[in-house]
Amino acid sequence: TARTVPLDGASATFLLRGSTLRFDDIVLRTRASLARGSYEMDTSNREFRFLLEGKLQPADIAGWFRDWWPRLWSTFDFTESLPSADVDVRGRWGSPEQTTVFVAASNGRTGLRGTTFDTARTRVFVRPQFYDVLHFHVTQKERFARGTFARRVDLDKKDWRSMEFDAFSDLDLLEGARIIGPDIIDVVAPFKFTQPAQLRVSGRFDGPAAPGGPRRSLDLAVYSKGPFTYFEFPLSDLNAAGQVRDDDIVLDPISVGFAGGVANGRIHLSGTGANRRLGFDYRLSRARLGESIRSLEEFGARRRGEPPPKQNRFQEKIASGLLEVDVSADGRFDDLFSYRGQGNAVLTGADLGEVRLLWVLSQLLDRTFLDFSTLKLDTVQANFAVAGSKLAFSEVRITGPRAAIEAQGDYHLDRKTLDMKAKLFPFEESRSLFGAAAGLVLSPFSQAFEFKLTGALDKPSWTFFYGPTNFLRTITGSNDKAAETPPPPR
Repeated sequence: TARTVPLDGASATFLLRGSTLRFDDIVLRTRASLARGSYEMDTSNREFRFLLEGKLQPADIAGWFRDWWPRLWSTFDFTESLPSADVDVRGRWGSPEQTTVFVAASNGRTGLRGTTFDTARTRVFVRPQFYDVLHFHVTQKERFARGTFARRVDLDKKDWRSMEFDAFSDLDLLEGARIIGPDIIDVVAPFKFTQPAQLRVSGRFDGPAAPGGPRRSLDLAVYSKGPFTYFEFPLSDLNAAGQVRDDDIVLDPISVGFAGGVANGRIHLSGTGANRRLGFDYRLSRARLGESIRSLEEFGARRRGEPPPKQNRFQEKIASGLLEVDVSADGRFDDLFSYRGQGNAVLTGADLGEVRLLWVLSQLLDRTFLDFSTLKLDTVQANFAVAGSKLAFSEVRITGPRAAIEAQGDYHLDRKTLDMKAKLFPFEESRSLFGAAAGLVLSPFSQAFEFKLTGALDKPSWTFFYGPTNFLRTITGSNDKAAETPPPPR
């Protein structure tokens, strides 16, 4: 036994001359460890230097150090393979605060914070109150992580003061974060990648023993291909830079794929728990409308703990449409109906369905050589405000090759219902010379084709403000006040 450390075998040559005590050709065997080295000491002041190299299980020599040594190695698991190490220890017996340790180690299968790596290399400088990982490099198959970090502790409070780090990883994001420590895991935990992301991260965390209490400051850049989720929201192809300042997280700029399109902009997360807020400023280009609606509805249902809604007939009709959206909004992260903001959108290529006109217009057109009773609408342009559970549209223009509709009003997100007023302009958007001429002839009648849309989006109720009598009065200019019977709503 050498100072509480049990040895299976030991040998050395030694020299004592005055106050100098020196051991050379040391061979130490304990359990699975085998180390060679030297030990030198000045007996007058008890200063020493201890050099070892070989296969070493750090826990086997814990008795030569205070509790900081086992604490340093407590996150490692060397059960599958012992590291090859060079250890340089200097200090003064009786003054542990003066001890310094340099360790260079490499190993095969190594466990670290619950993750197993194929290889691991590191250089560490240790003093009782801090350890500085001058370099680390770990691999899992063809992927790796490398970098530096330093951790300081308060020996009196027996807790950590600060941690500084600078690292790059293309490992699984959560496993890469574990290398640095649990304090960074909550930053990356909301990301779930199908393919490992490339992550560059640097910063400083202050712990419970810091004079100002826990704080965190982090800069990161992340890149990935393929699908991923952020707080369970489905996205793909991430390219972002960001900052974390305590509970403030800003990703700016950030580019992600969504519903087959690409979104570019800025995200701001602040607060924690029920008080967490999300602000965003985004431009989405060429997203598939059907997939966009489905993703948003499924996300909202998951956050509310509800089953995903079924796709309705209207969503099937518009699924092929391509969406361009500019939107800025802010709200409580967990409440989809708390957001406030504004935006504009353009939808092209959607089959908005055939809108059959009321019997009045159909009869009028059937008596002419036009013989036309349906409209094809395939493009939407809209300006809107995000107002909690509703989208307030100040202007909506729906056009097609044969007509145009202008509208304004609200769409209620919670009830999925419309409450809008609209006007129909037959032939206004026609792309033919004949259509343009017809639109000119019929333009005085357009004010008569004003209607209200209410009810579900896929089966709205159409109520015309003008019945047959009002329609004829508009055409002829008559002041006849005779009662009329409005057509039934569609």
